[in-house]
Amino acid sequence: MTRANRLLILAGLLSMVVAAAGHAGGFALTPGGVAYRDLQVGSGEPVNDGDVVTVQLSGWVDKQGSANAAFLDTRREGHPLKFLVGTPQVMPGWNEGVRGMRVGGRRLLRIPPEMGLGARSFEDAVSANATLVFLVELLDVRPAQQ
Repeated sequence: MTRANRLLILAGLLSMVVAAAGHAGGFALTPGGVAYRDLQVGSGEPVNDGDVVTVQLSGWVDKQGSANAAFLDTRREGHPLKFLVGTPQVMPGWNEGVRGMRVGGRRLLRIPPEMGLGARSFEDAVSANATLVFLVELLDVRPAQQ
């Protein structure tokens, strides 16, 4: 199967998942309103505030239950993202969305505007007040002092 075919299949599956997330079917909610669903549960200690995580993620804009092309894809860009959980280094939805994950886990996040970019836009890919969907894979978690 070609890379293009795999991407088309992934986009189709993601559109179905985005639609389901919009209706909260099978999704849990964080206190801030981030809908999440574990696609694969990892192992080891769960992520907490103060941990440094390394993740692969892909991000789409939720367009009324469907997804357009990914505006962020760390795999495609060739490097994972590393951040300190619980700080304003990243959007609040990422902080809430990765808490409790374990290494090897994959989670789908649906982040409302107030937990994402809010009234800001991102280049031409994300408009102001957009709901964002991320597929997150947790590669590593370490206490911040290491």
